[in-house]
Amino acid sequence: MTRRACLVLISSSLVVAGAHDVTHSLSLGSLCPAIPDSAAKCPLKGISDVEFEPVCITRQELAEQQNRRCMPGKGPAPYYKDSDGVFKCACCGAPLWEPSKQFDQLPASSWPWPSFHSPPLNGTDGLPNVCHRGPGYGITQRNATADLGMHAKGEVGCRRCGAHLGDFFDSQEEGKDHYCIDGVCLAPPGGKPGSVCTPTVSSEVTAIAV
Repeated sequence: MTRRACLVLISSSLVVAGAHDVTHSLSLGSLCPAIPDSAAKCPLKGISDVEFEPVCITRQELAEQQNRRCMPGKGPAPYYKDSDGVFKCACCGAPLWEPSKQFDQLPASSWPWPSFHSPPLNGTDGLPNVCHRGPGYGITQRNATADLGMHAKGEVGCRRCGAHLGDFFDSQEEGKDHYCIDGVCLAPPGGKPGSVCTPTVSSEVTAIAV
């Protein structure tokens, strides 16, 4: 087979493979940076939320305890649809997801974190700004590690600064591939540097309080 024929065959294979495989190859083999030692090491300063460090840096607390669904206002809806902004990493400000890609699974009381079916946004290098590090990362070790590639289930972090973001679940576990991201690790669309998603106050809790 000639070199020209080989190039044509490779190009055709990429087209046939589809977006899933091409997207997977974009991140596979690249490096996920280590989680910062402390919130003070984050490029963005002035993160005032006391839950940010134990959730996104030291990983001493879990997303399920946060109840930060990352929506404006006090009600359970609507979601952010701010066309002028995107969800960003609260540690470094890297753009992560478009607001319109956020989804909710009901009942809301069982789904207290921002979730996305879509792939994360890419950086200027063409790689996704989110890297996949696998099950348990940040609990037993925190060093830089190889990216397992898109669609690898388990812990996900920011490819730019290393901060923990949340987890990726495959369809065998949850019905559809999706990211569950800790709201306290996200800056909301249009949010100021150093801001994070605020705790969600459900209508049930508000009614009881009144």
